[in-house]
Amino acid sequence: MARLAIFTERYTIRRAVELTALTNFRIAAAKLGHDCDFLFRSEIMNIPRYDGLLIRALTDPLNTSYVAARLAEVHGLRVIDEPDSIMVCCDKVNMYQHLMRADVPIPDTCFLTDDEVTVEQARELFEIYGRPLVLKAPNSSFSAYVEKVHDEANFVKVGKRFLRPVAAVALQSCLDLLNRLEAKARRQSWLQGPRQFRRSGALGHRRQHGCGQCPLLAEACDQLRYFGTR
Repeated sequence: MARLAIFTERYTIRRAVELTALTNFRIAAAKLGHDCDFLFRSEIMNIPRYDGLLIRALTDPLNTSYVAARLAEVHGLRVIDEPDSIMVCCDKVNMYQHLMRADVPIPDTCFLTDDEVTVEQARELFEIYGRPLVLKAPNSSFSAYVEKVHDEANFVKVGKRFLRPVAAVALQSCLDLLNRLEAKARRQSWLQGPRQFRRSGALGHRRQHGCGQCPLLAEACDQLRYFGTR
């Protein structure tokens, strides 16, 4: 049995969805025979008493969550997110550059500085990557400062707004992301095998048309594309 802690902040538990997630973590730990406590900022010095730490708060080197992660690491705890990951992932431009250097597959991505956020550049990028495009500020988190742009005017408006406090923003192909989600859905449906389709009543369609032509799978892929391009 291990003693586990979840470091969180008051602003986190104010959201019902986050409070539910924290409760589920604690229930899962109890089912596996572990103790699990919630720790807040005023209790941060209690971290060394535990065997492992999960951080459920905004992770940034300027936030208390980073101090909690460093304290846990110094005392030999297993910690998620560890300090090195926080340093990399707090800046999405830096994070994507790390992924590219490591040859990790990601959606088609490029980086734009202020002088590259223009109507002319938008036309060229729409021609290359299709519509819509996704702009991400370096400090984006939980979908904040992540916006889809469908036309040149919106591209410039959002891009300039994201660039006010930073040097560069990330741009990604929404269609490439959707293609990857569709491919993942197809792989999962194939790996789940006939039993999954038997439960859904689509086994006959799978035998007749093959996995890629299953109506239920096609519907799921259509929904991915619909919501992704809204």
